[in-house]
Amino acid sequence: LAQGDVAGARQVMEVVEESHGGSLSSASELLMAKIDLAQGSLSSALRISLEVMRRDPRNVEAVTIRAEALFLAGDCEQAVQHVKEALRLDPDHHHARSLFKRAKLAASALSSSASAVKKRDFHAAIQDLSDLLHGASPPLNSPLRARALSERGSAWLHLKDYDKAIADANASLAIQDELRSARLTRDKALIALGELDQAIAGLQRTLDDDGKEDEVVQYWLDKARFEKRRL
Repeated sequence: LAQGDVAGARQVMEVVEESHGGSLSSASELLMAKIDLAQGSLSSALRISLEVMRRDPRNVEAVTIRAEALFLAGDCEQAVQHVKEALRLDPDHHHARSLFKRAKLAASALSSSASAVKKRDFHAAIQDLSDLLHGASPPLNSPLRARALSERGSAWLHLKDYDKAIADANASLAIQDELRSARLTRDKALIALGELDQAIAGLQRTLDDDGKEDEVVQYWLDKARFEKRRL
């Protein structure tokens, strides 16, 4: 794992687990959780770390792993609280100290950008989210990065910079293809640019994938179809 061979590390751990009849020590379980983090399996990392914490609340590795999983998932406020606990247990824990700075920056940026959007200061929101992407350095496959890109795309949309809105939305969807907010930003921008066939296809796909009524998506789908009939 230290050499970057995540798949190889998982194979080794699966062999170890099988040889122990499906039972692993806490240290081995946490190694599996670290592999999950590296592969983006955040729900598994959260589950394993919580199980170890319940058995051993003072296990700083478990608390730190859970903090990192929360950070990557975009739950940055909870990540900050967990990493504070990790540092209380071990003030010199190098990874926890580094993670604290990143999680705190991300939590602050998300809060600040949300406040800016409420004030319709979209330039400020874009700056906050750009600071998050550059300063907190969320991994390329993380839900946190997808969320920040989606929210920044929405801000570009409000400023009518449709190309940048689409670029951020597409970058977000490359991470989380099902992210409704990014899909909607992209398709609203496409409508504004007159790319109606693409917008209609995207909006219809969102409705089909959700499998339920969505008044907002349906409104924009009807609008795109109306605009196409006017051509």
